[in-house]
Amino acid sequence: MQEARVALLRRPAVWLALLLALDLGLQAWTLHRGWAGNPFLRMPQSDAQEYWDWSARIAGGELVGSGPFFSAPLYPYFLGLVRACGGGLFTVYVLQTALRTLTAWLLFRVATRRFGRPAFGLAAAALFLALGEPAYFGHRILNSSLQLFLIAALCAVIQSADERRTRPRLAGAGFLLGLNVLANPTMLLLVPALPLWLGWRTRAGWAASAVVGAAAALAIAPATAHNWLATRDSAAGPELILVSAQSGITYAHGNSAAAHGYYAPVPGVAVERIRQNASAYEVARAATGEDGWKNVNSYFFRLGLDWNLAHPAEALRLHAQKAAYLFFGRHYSDIANATWEQRDPSLPAPVHWPGGGLPSNWLLVSALAGAGFLLARRGAHGVCDALLLALPMAVVIVFWYSPRYRLPIAVPACLLAPYGLAALAALRPRALAIAAAGAAALAPIGAEFAFRTTGFDHAEMYHAEYEMHVGEALMNLALPDQAYDRFENSLKLGQEQAITYEYMGNMRRDSGKLRQQRNDLAGADRAYQDALRHYTRAIELNPERFFAFVGRGTILIHLGDMQSGLRDVRRGLEIARAQNHPNAADIEAYLRSIGG
Repeated sequence: MQEARVALLRRPAVWLALLLALDLGLQAWTLHRGWAGNPFLRMPQSDAQEYWDWSARIAGGELVGSGPFFSAPLYPYFLGLVRACGGGLFTVYVLQTALRTLTAWLLFRVATRRFGRPAFGLAAAALFLALGEPAYFGHRILNSSLQLFLIAALCAVIQSADERRTRPRLAGAGFLLGLNVLANPTMLLLVPALPLWLGWRTRAGWAASAVVGAAAALAIAPATAHNWLATRDSAAGPELILVSAQSGITYAHGNSAAAHGYYAPVPGVAVERIRQNASAYEVARAATGEDGWKNVNSYFFRLGLDWNLAHPAEALRLHAQKAAYLFFGRHYSDIANATWEQRDPSLPAPVHWPGGGLPSNWLLVSALAGAGFLLARRGAHGVCDALLLALPMAVVIVFWYSPRYRLPIAVPACLLAPYGLAALAALRPRALAIAAAGAAALAPIGAEFAFRTTGFDHAEMYHAEYEMHVGEALMNLALPDQAYDRFENSLKLGQEQAITYEYMGNMRRDSGKLRQQRNDLAGADRAYQDALRHYTRAIELNPERFFAFVGRGTILIHLGDMQSGLRDVRRGLEIARAQNHPNAADIEAYLRSIGG
């Protein structure tokens, strides 16, 4: 009996099962606590809100939208299917947790077969489960979990097709590649590369390449057809857009005088996701005199490219900053700040590992070493792994840094990093091996902390913005007092934004109405005066905030100052019309209702 137990524990599959079970239990506990006490899980924001609203339209039967896709479409259709089946946010988080577990299992299988030793498979799976970002994004309405699972599945089918080039395996590799493109349009760069690679060194290479390419095209075709149908009634007529039509404005966001390696607004283009593409269209049309989404794409690409060519020294520094964020960035985020959420004592920790888990960028140097050794030792067999590692790195360098843009490196990095460290540790002489392996493992950590002494990507830089985002989530959950406190924290930390004052004005206005209903007239008057001050400050910071004008105007009218109130509301209507904002109709209706 004892010998049987020992033999059982020597089986890698047993250790993998224990590892996955432990992680699943911790993830379930984290999700349970987060759902009960973390406002971000119940209230998606920014891109997450756009995905969730989009999925509601899909679940309601709107399979073809009013315009082309502006982001990777597979994830919102996945969400739409979940919602059509009766699932909600919590269901999505459970499914994404399962996808993360499946990704770790695929990594175990691929690494074990790729390197011939189960130890590499266990190391790849353990590293992936230890990473903070996949665990964090698993409980957010963002496409990261689906992307990572599809990349791991692609690695598995490519390996299978490389070992035996049968038509079903080749077609499976092509189809998985197409699904990856629908989840991450950057993978389009692999569409010509993978068919050529799988067709290379075979007796009928062209036929193998054709099978892979045709399967990939078949998977991508629904997105292309959607974009054709969605643009057929537009001013420019139907447009052939393979997947999405937003790469141009994304490029402009990361390549300008205002860029610092991460997202920077483009003058004239709305920051809000819901209005960004429509305003970009208007800017491009005004500048070129032409209609069409391809025109928008090419215009903003030229804008960013022209800036790079006109300012070579500044462009070089900018791309060096992007590289620094790629290798050493940890705290910046364009949507949700995992660092501060993990540190926030009033919220349950979003990641179950201490400190928020292992940063994916800490694996990069070891993974690059692994890719180099694999290419040197196995030649063409290592090309796909190297490409999968290089693509997200190129996205960050070419466009701009975001943790979500960098995250796809997690799968190839977890595959390659253990192999890279093992290969370095096997070098001779022994002293060189120890130095090389130690440098690959520890240099990213040391360099990150060294960069912090210069103020680069310091966590405190993002604290104020985090407080504002928590306030927005609490406000949308109808917890105004807690939200107001968070907005005040944001202001105290130095982030004085018009929208923050506007939010505070809205809450104080609503508080005034509630107090008035309770016959607390003195309290209502104090709340209204606070609201007026907040709205006035919002207008001072940004005279184009029409919501602030309307908010201040309605309070002035309520308090009896009809002339000043009407002037503010009319000014708000004027700005809303100039911005083509849908709320302009509501403001007009309000003015008619009061005879203004």
